[in-house]
Amino acid sequence: MAAPPGDAPLTAANNIQPFFVLHKASPAAASSVPSSRARRRIDASPPSSPNPKSAKRTRDVDAQDEEDSELCERLRLEAFHRIWSRIQSTIDEVLRGINLKLFDQVLQWAQESLSAIRAVAKPCHAEVQQPYPLLTDVICRRIPTAFVLTKNAEFVDDITTFRDLAGHLQSSGCHLAKLSAAELSVKHGVGGCFRSLLRQLLADVPDVVDVSALASWYCEAENYDQPIIVIIDDLEQCSGDVLGDLVMMLSEWVIKIPIFFVMGIATTIDAPKKLLSSEALQRLEPCKLTLGSPSDRMNALVEAILVKPCAGFCISHEVAMFLRNYFFRHDGTITSFISALKLACSKHFSMEPLSFLCMGVLQEDCEEFWHDKFEALPQVIQKYAFGLPSCTSATNLSNSSDDVVNGLSKLLKLQKDWSSVLLCLYEAGRHDKLQLLDIFCEAVNPDLHTQNASNAELPISKVNIEKLSGMKSGSGKVYMAQVMNAIRYLPVETLLRVLEVWSIHLRGMSEINDKVKELQSTTIDADSVRATKEKWTRRSTGSAGNGTVPLNEKVAVLLQDITRKYLVPVECLPFHEIICFKNVGVLQSALIGNPRRMVQLDLLKSQSRLKCSCCSRTGAALSGTLHDTSIM
Repeated sequence: MAAPPGDAPLTAANNIQPFFVLHKASPAAASSVPSSRARRRIDASPPSSPNPKSAKRTRDVDAQDEEDSELCERLRLEAFHRIWSRIQSTIDEVLRGINLKLFDQVLQWAQESLSAIRAVAKPCHAEVQQPYPLLTDVICRRIPTAFVLTKNAEFVDDITTFRDLAGHLQSSGCHLAKLSAAELSVKHGVGGCFRSLLRQLLADVPDVVDVSALASWYCEAENYDQPIIVIIDDLEQCSGDVLGDLVMMLSEWVIKIPIFFVMGIATTIDAPKKLLSSEALQRLEPCKLTLGSPSDRMNALVEAILVKPCAGFCISHEVAMFLRNYFFRHDGTITSFISALKLACSKHFSMEPLSFLCMGVLQEDCEEFWHDKFEALPQVIQKYAFGLPSCTSATNLSNSSDDVVNGLSKLLKLQKDWSSVLLCLYEAGRHDKLQLLDIFCEAVNPDLHTQNASNAELPISKVNIEKLSGMKSGSGKVYMAQVMNAIRYLPVETLLRVLEVWSIHLRGMSEINDKVKELQSTTIDADSVRATKEKWTRRSTGSAGNGTVPLNEKVAVLLQDITRKYLVPVECLPFHEIICFKNVGVLQSALIGNPRRMVQLDLLKSQSRLKCSCCSRTGAALSGTLHDTSIM
């Protein structure tokens, strides 16, 4: 670093230089580096073709390649936005459908509570506007309160639930106000949280806030005779003293102004007893409601976005196992699973050149879409499609667009059959408390196809099922074998309900559906079934016998047969790389990678970020033509 001139001493008063040059190129190095314009001339004119026309053709080819690359990148970006928009809308619809039962229960509770209060007393407008509460019995000064047990370890999953609950109640005519844990804190006090409540209801909040202002607002024609519901979505994080003071204050007015509480509880139902004083608890009229468990919501999400081909995007076995473990490591947080899945989707569309063809699933005529898009691709990318690892073993490919269209169409058809059979497995397994995510991770295992072929002649028996169940997780059909075992001991009534659901899942597979209907028509009373089961148990393995085969055994044989024939993982199909994300290493490094290591690697490859024309694109060293601060 050059020293400052002698006539300008470096002092704190006149030192205004914002940056320092950490290194500077030597004169020899600087003179040896060609300018960017000279480098472009050298690159564009190789020694073997000094002809200007040849150089012009080379530039035209490079420009065309760059234009094709930009076109494919735009198509992939557009495809990602459309595909993820479909997935996100499906997620929102599924979660809203799961929560709708709870929302209706909360609404019914609010209406019944309002009717109960009005049965005690129905004050006129003049009585409501009087600046003091009605003199009633202490029993009539209890605020109806719905404690919603969410069972979530992380509050992030509850945000969407209570937001949708507020919208549902408001659309039904209720007045809504939300108080956060930050507002119910010692810092703001009861006056601050009550002011926040008034700001959400009143158009003009007076400087001095009291309950009489709320009473005057409630007496207006458009506001009267509807309950005011105050939602507190995270009860455990609130200040018990502030919340208790608010409860004591509003309970005096509950007859004149029907204010109800909806409080979210993430831990146990006795959390209010630990937070509030006994006096405040006596002013609440509790009602316990329970939200669906995270496992129930996860089962519904897996069915909607991973099992059913809703958007044309799927994941490999390794990625599925990683997302499953990631979900459990984050205490079963749905939001973390969705974020990881979105990252996997974005990585797929950024890394796979042909991933934009996934949009064909969303088109009315997917085959026409695939044909037109593939025909418009450059020859290099078309050759890349037939060089995919899943297509190298195919012998009947003519390397035409028809092969791609037929391959993707067959892939979608087999995926639909695969999803139907998988849902049949889950319908039988859920009676044994199996989770769809566990069965899904086994069903996408590419080794499953080989195991199905090797076990094709393996008869259904308790010994063989236990043999399969003894395999290590991830290497064998542990959960599927458990499903087979569960079918053997299902009651007849439950088994018939399972078959009824199977007939719905297998509507597109007429041959299998006919076999299901045949089993449904089998009428065996419970006594004969029990007697037949006892005879079947006593029968030796080698004896054929003349007894009637139990219905459970017939169902188990049918399920094993369709599993072996139709449960073909997507990684065993040609062209699956177009729709299936497989790079679990990229996903793992992005979610649980080492940030310090990533920064170091980026600095070592900084020339690729800077895109300097005079820096070597292959070397690891930077020249001195750019300021070091440009790395930042």
